[in-house]
Amino acid sequence: MTPQRHSPQESGRLAADWWLPALARHERPSIGRPAWVDVVEQAVANANRTADLLPEPPADPADWRAALTVPLRPFVAGTVDRIIGSGHDADVDLASVAAAVADRLTGKLTRIARRTLVHEANASGSPLPEFVAALASPDGLADLVGRYPVLGRLLGQAAMFASDAVVELLDRLAADRTAIADELLSTDPGRCVAVDTGLADSHDHGRSVAVLTFADGARVVYKPRDVAAHVRFTELVDWLNERLPLLPIRTAKALPRNGYGWVEFVESAPTTVEGVARFHRRAGALLALLHAVRATDVHFENLIAAGDQPVLIDTETLFQPARTGTDLDPAAAGLAKSVYSTGMLPMLAVGDLGAADISGLGAAPDTPAQRTVVDWTMADSGELAITRRPGKFAVAANRPHVDGTPAEPAEHAAELLAGFHEAYDTILADRDDFAALLSTCDDVEVRVVLRPTQGYVTLLDESTHPTLLADALDRDQALEVLWRRDTGNGVAEAELTALWAGDVPVFHTRPGATDLWSAGRRLPDQLIEPGLTSTRTALAEFSDADRRAQEWITAAALATRAVPDHTDRTTRPGDLAGIAATTDRLLATASAIADQLLARSFTNGERVNWLGIEALEDAHFALLPMGAGLAEGYPGVALFLAELHAVSGVARYAEVARRAVVAVPDLLAGLEKRPDLVAAVGCGGLAGLAGTAYALARLATLLSDVDIAEQARRCAALAGIAANATTAPDLATGHAGYVAAISAVATELGAPELLDQVGAVADQLAELVISTDGDGSGTDLPPGFANGLAGLAWTLATYAQRAGTRQHAAAARLAMHTVLNARRETSADRGWCAGTAGQVIAMTAALPSTVDIEAAVQGLTDGPLLRNLGLCHGELGVVEALTALGDHPVAVAARRTRAGQILDAITSYGEPYGQFTTVATPSLCTGSAGVGHGLLRLAFPDRVPTPLLWQPTNDH
Repeated sequence: MTPQRHSPQESGRLAADWWLPALARHERPSIGRPAWVDVVEQAVANANRTADLLPEPPADPADWRAALTVPLRPFVAGTVDRIIGSGHDADVDLASVAAAVADRLTGKLTRIARRTLVHEANASGSPLPEFVAALASPDGLADLVGRYPVLGRLLGQAAMFASDAVVELLDRLAADRTAIADELLSTDPGRCVAVDTGLADSHDHGRSVAVLTFADGARVVYKPRDVAAHVRFTELVDWLNERLPLLPIRTAKALPRNGYGWVEFVESAPTTVEGVARFHRRAGALLALLHAVRATDVHFENLIAAGDQPVLIDTETLFQPARTGTDLDPAAAGLAKSVYSTGMLPMLAVGDLGAADISGLGAAPDTPAQRTVVDWTMADSGELAITRRPGKFAVAANRPHVDGTPAEPAEHAAELLAGFHEAYDTILADRDDFAALLSTCDDVEVRVVLRPTQGYVTLLDESTHPTLLADALDRDQALEVLWRRDTGNGVAEAELTALWAGDVPVFHTRPGATDLWSAGRRLPDQLIEPGLTSTRTALAEFSDADRRAQEWITAAALATRAVPDHTDRTTRPGDLAGIAATTDRLLATASAIADQLLARSFTNGERVNWLGIEALEDAHFALLPMGAGLAEGYPGVALFLAELHAVSGVARYAEVARRAVVAVPDLLAGLEKRPDLVAAVGCGGLAGLAGTAYALARLATLLSDVDIAEQARRCAALAGIAANATTAPDLATGHAGYVAAISAVATELGAPELLDQVGAVADQLAELVISTDGDGSGTDLPPGFANGLAGLAWTLATYAQRAGTRQHAAAARLAMHTVLNARRETSADRGWCAGTAGQVIAMTAALPSTVDIEAAVQGLTDGPLLRNLGLCHGELGVVEALTALGDHPVAVAARRTRAGQILDAITSYGEPYGQFTTVATPSLCTGSAGVGHGLLRLAFPDRVPTPLLWQPTNDH
């Protein structure tokens, strides 16, 4: 039966059938009168009770933000009445509790109604005070609900659920008061004087975590769900503490009850410098334990720094089951089941306002929200407008602090890793006993997060637009996005039921089962295996090799907290005299680096990939599966491995190089259908499609693979499309990179047809330089190589040499002179990308006769060896500049000396560090693949071209 539109309401009263259009599609076969109808009708009837709360017109129009809540107060009044009448006044200050609930409920109702209130206020044409007065009357409220019955439903539900949840809490408090005093507080705390509700997302009809405060100041946490998982996790911590007694981990005491529980309130407290070290050692041990039980969601709100103790206060996401393997990227799959998935290690949340670390260890006390929230503003005309403002996170209390200053977790990586190592090895050594303890957890209730919570929150907010509140079918249509992305049979239906109740959907399971539960409803066989099975499988994979892999992920995640500086001149400690850089030694060291890369790779039997640290916008870095760029992606790593195979003959390097790029055909096919994405990827030589085409072309030659050669041609064509969509002139992301890389691809593949567009783009670059007197005015180009004028000068000079054109050579000289003038005014670093090395390379191409080789060598080698050995802005980029200076004895001697020092550094310190000098990342430009490639270049300068200059096979 389809409900009909209601008949007109009488003055101050709603029509008898007003609520029928508020029924969702899944509710309409059964049209029994819902309980929220009575709540709404009572609020309308009692609207006069709150008329005296209407304030006088304020001097500041912004104060009408509060006045607009007045029409909603009849809904709040009903909730207050029920709390006051609950009969718990002997042990609870009901007036205080009701006032706090009323304040929070008013905010919630306002968020539900704000879009409609703004729309109605502006449509009324009345001054705002008159509009509010009219709307706050019984007639006005009845008219509003009559025209927007879905809004009435949402308001009535929220008010009803709020009173139900609080009264239920008070009933439970009365039943458990003695046990709370005895087991959690060790004393009678006096009356309950405050209940702070809504401290987490609401589930199951408005229920949420609350903190209760008593007369003596004691506090306790109420959780309206089963806390048996918390008890079991405490037992696991006790098991670990028995075996590592020197730094025991604290847990919060809990009082479990049927379907709910009470938990000790843990308060943040300061510590000492020594306490910070103990905190991070304990945090490392806790991290290992959480990894062993496949825990997730350990974000900053779930971890409290209580002095030198990291105390986990929410353990509902233990024993997470394996998901259906839909991700074809083995590195993504590896990351998903790694220690990183706990959420405790630094990780970014990205939104429309940028990115911020929200992890258990990394979030700062003043962490900003990355998403905007809806608000309203008032124009000078008196008209209201919906706007957006930055949201707010809860204040973080997760990091230990000394004298008010929170500790930086990246500075305590050693302690964290030591604690992780100890706990991991303890679990590994007594794995059978640990596994037996896990068996006692098979029937506890744990949460399974099927979709990001923020998605649900956004749906709840955006589906309160007035156009969706007259008929529930319209709102149903807006929520149908869940059906289009249904995660399992019955899941979307359960999600819709929760959203219609105003809740964030939540799903639970038991570690020994494959069923899900939502709001008491069983959804059978939703999981591919029980969570406890997944946990046992993961535990069986514990080993020394796996521990090292998890330690690398931990170190890499911590490294993302730092923002590496391209001008960083941090040097190696101690005296590096250098060792003889023979071909055999260089090759052996490069092979060791390659073997390390192979050990840290992820494979699904077909494809190979790595985890890398990717630069994001706003100077943020993230641990991610490697993408398809030359500089920071898997093609660059594959290029190093293929070059090593070519000079060593070791087949495994070629095999992994080939498997590293098996995803390229699908990537190209997807881009060929989406020219908008092609433009977004860009045409650059380092981070764009031209760089990828160069890597593929070199791989085709090195691996004798005609299929990869065809992929290189397709990628070059896409790079041409991207070049037409940008005006960026630089090597890394723009036109210069396109010219340099595609020129090399054309030579490598014997494809002169690719040079037609290259010439047109080179002409544009020359025109840009000449028309701006060499400085590229309007492009904000620095003097450096990868992103600056030196790169343009080199690109134009090398193009002129190949094409025999004077205009490009003249433009190159003009740009180079501008670079040299800028150099006199700035203090450049030594690196290839932005410093002296890149500028020397550009000079050898654009102004070769002006190069003072001895002075250049002095500038490049003045000072001890940098800790960064990489190609981009490390020592091997400097060595490439020494190579560009040719066979001059001073340059040759300096190159030999530097090569010996680099070998000595790798031998002495073990890891071939690049840009991140606390962890060896795999990339070509800033990581260990680049270090390995640089060593091959030193060992075989006639056989190994440099990707820093996009050299083809016979052009080195």
